[in-house]
Amino acid sequence: MDLIGFEPTNLKVPEFNQFKNRSIIEFSQHASSAVLGYPKQRAQANMKKPLTLPDEEPRKIQRADVPPAEGFTLVVDGHFKTQYNDEASAKTAAAELLTKYKMLQIEIYDAAKRERTRFS
Repeated sequence: MDLIGFEPTNLKVPEFNQFKNRSIIEFSQHASSAVLGYPKQRAQANMKKPLTLPDEEPRKIQRADVPPAEGFTLVVDGHFKTQYNDEASAKTAAAELLTKYKMLQIEIYDAAKRERTRFS
């Protein structure tokens, strides 16, 4: 059998006698790394590192069923939604919502007076 360009001396497969007392798994790992040219250190260096996220401040969570204590809040179909510092910005947001979705019932809740005003 004549293979062009094949020389058995170029193979870097370790001798089986080195692995007499080791398991077949160790032999196969060592043999494949020698043939492929991947030493164990390079394989470990290429492993993915765990993702670490930066510490963030906890968000202020506003419950939808509890009225806010300050500011103006949009009440859409009976549910508290976005909170605003002044009434003008709340009315602008309500107008934008009504132009997009005409079927919504929108009210503006004033936390200082504790009353709702229907926006139409």
